[in-house]
Amino acid sequence: RAPIEGHHIKHVGSGGTDRNNQVPLCNAGHDEAHALTLGDWARKYHRDFRSVACEYTARFDQETS
Repeated sequence: RAPIEGHHIKHVGSGGTDRNNQVPLCNAGHDEAHALTLGDWARKYHRDFRSVACEYTARFDQETS
């Protein structure tokens, strides 16, 4: 298993501080996320970062409550 990194959808300095602002990615996926625009990433994987982040936040909340 590769190490997991949190990828900020919106830079923290640009106001991206809400809980649904990160997605967990492996190192290679994180590098790719920085190389692609949000739209290109969504088209390639047929998902958008925000929906993935919301799903992981909900899963975390469920597992830790």
